[in-house]
Amino acid sequence: MSRSYAPITARAVVLGLILTLVHTVWLIYEELTLGHIGTPSIFTVVQTVIGILFMMMVANAYLKRVRPQWVFTPTDFMVVFVMTTMGSIITSVKLLHYLFPTVLWPSYMPHLAAGPDTAASMSPILAPRDPKLVSAFFMGTRDFWAFFRPGVLGPWLLPLAFWGAFFFVLLWTMLCLASIVRRPWLDQERLPFPIIDLPVTMARQGDVRALFQSRLLVLGFALTCGLLSLNYVSSMVPAVPGVKLAENDIATPYLTSGPWMALTPMIMVWWPLAIGLCYLIPLEVSFSCWFFFVLIRLMTVGATMLGWRDAGSVQAGDQFPYLSNAAEGAWLGMFVVILWNARSFLREMAGAIRRREPIPGDDQEAMTYRTALLGALAGYLILALGSWLLLGMRLSVSLLAFALYFIAIVVLTRMYAQIAMPLFCMAFFSFTEWTTNFVGTARLTRTESATLTSFYWFDRTYEQIPMGHQLEAFVFADRLRASKRTMLKIVLLTSAVSIALGMVTLLQIFYDRGAASARVTGDSTWLAGYAWSRFTNWVASARDLEAGPLARAGVSAGVVLLLTYARSAWIGFPLHPIGYLFTVSYALEWGMWNVIFVTWLIKALVVRFGGLRAYRQSVPFFLGLALGDCVTHFVWGIGLSLAGTKGASPY
Repeated sequence: MSRSYAPITARAVVLGLILTLVHTVWLIYEELTLGHIGTPSIFTVVQTVIGILFMMMVANAYLKRVRPQWVFTPTDFMVVFVMTTMGSIITSVKLLHYLFPTVLWPSYMPHLAAGPDTAASMSPILAPRDPKLVSAFFMGTRDFWAFFRPGVLGPWLLPLAFWGAFFFVLLWTMLCLASIVRRPWLDQERLPFPIIDLPVTMARQGDVRALFQSRLLVLGFALTCGLLSLNYVSSMVPAVPGVKLAENDIATPYLTSGPWMALTPMIMVWWPLAIGLCYLIPLEVSFSCWFFFVLIRLMTVGATMLGWRDAGSVQAGDQFPYLSNAAEGAWLGMFVVILWNARSFLREMAGAIRRREPIPGDDQEAMTYRTALLGALAGYLILALGSWLLLGMRLSVSLLAFALYFIAIVVLTRMYAQIAMPLFCMAFFSFTEWTTNFVGTARLTRTESATLTSFYWFDRTYEQIPMGHQLEAFVFADRLRASKRTMLKIVLLTSAVSIALGMVTLLQIFYDRGAASARVTGDSTWLAGYAWSRFTNWVASARDLEAGPLARAGVSAGVVLLLTYARSAWIGFPLHPIGYLFTVSYALEWGMWNVIFVTWLIKALVVRFGGLRAYRQSVPFFLGLALGDCVTHFVWGIGLSLAGTKGASPY
């Protein structure tokens, strides 16, 4: 007999909204000023959100005894998870944090943005240009209420309205695309969506006593909590020894000359959250990740020996193996694969829409396919037309740019649905750079180049994928048999609230403390400087459309297509195109390679000697590692925030 769950209630939405408001503001302050918990919003599973769910489970254990009617239901957990997660990723340190420093940089540092003409060429709707407002933003005023004073708030109203609407349309378009792909990916291709295994398990168990019935989960949880708590104490009391789990470069101190310098840097991390999630990655994907990582590193050494690249050049530079172009091609190739796999569904959907007939199961989706298709098209056109009419781009350039962006987002979401990668850091890919490769910087006007640069805040690393989390919300609702249409409304509400809350909170902090001052942490001003240095290069070294980058991208796309064909033609073919795509996009450089290798080795041994049964029995231990990481971050973060302590770290 199928198990039924309570419907989504107003109580759940109100609770989720309150927790989203409080959690979002606290997380922004933590990541920018307090520094107790690092940057949870960069991970695919936001640690502090899992911490909130754990506290709800603790509360349930008590409520079941004293107020059974108040107990949180699985759908309550789901709504809180979806709303707090959406609030976290929309205002993420790798997304909204970058917006204001990026658009204000040409007015603040004109000599680092190709001169004062750059700011003058940009639409005034993007940001205020008053030198006093710009200086106060970067240097701070030490006035908590500075942003809310009429002289500051007034000039910001139009830019805030523009960027708020822009971001919401961006999210709306992704939401429509997520509604379209849910059925072919989850129902037809049966993608596992392992990234939500932990929150779904917590929602179904309901309280900590039920969750901790697994001894292996308790063991993983206890080990992680103990180790990270020790590190917290060590960071505050240096006499207490700790265990370094954060970034550790094992190559640069030793490889200081010669071709082996091409191996640097080689970063290792041992985050328990990453270990727990990477264990869920299919063996062929994890093997492919570290295989291509090693192969590309050896290729860079060989190229250095042959004089094809400089020993100290960065991995993404315009030298062999041309990883930026390889990333662009890999993403395009993967998009072709996605379209090919969904061809029968897309044909069915297009035919039904053309004949004005309903598609079976249409009424069970978050929105009808007709609405989703028209909504996605409308969102795309609004963004492109707005960039043409309001920002000064030619329509052809804006249409191309946003087409490339949504191609990238669909590919990212596909990977998000297929594997449990804890961190997406696609630094070698940029849709704005991709646009210049298709057009040529010499064919772009200064205004178009500046506008593309002002988009870099949502084009950097792609560590948070809103469409992936939107699809996650639909999958969560599907697993609990809740209404996906109600979930759609919840996601839209959370998106609107989070955009407004995030922008106001960030501007309040920046005008109080100063975006470029030592009172604010993070890399938002560095990112702004990097974005506009790239713009300066476009202007100073303008180039026409070149065949080289497109040819290299084409070769990389061919690699993805060949790997896909090989997997369909030969059973057991060990290499997976997703592993190649992750490797050429920088995603493994920041410590993921070693975690993936170790978890691949452990999982391979478990499956080899114990079979799938042993693997399934071992999964709770790794979920316990991930859960312990999240709960420790949350509990210590709250405690240290209340105590007024700064600068503690669990890694």
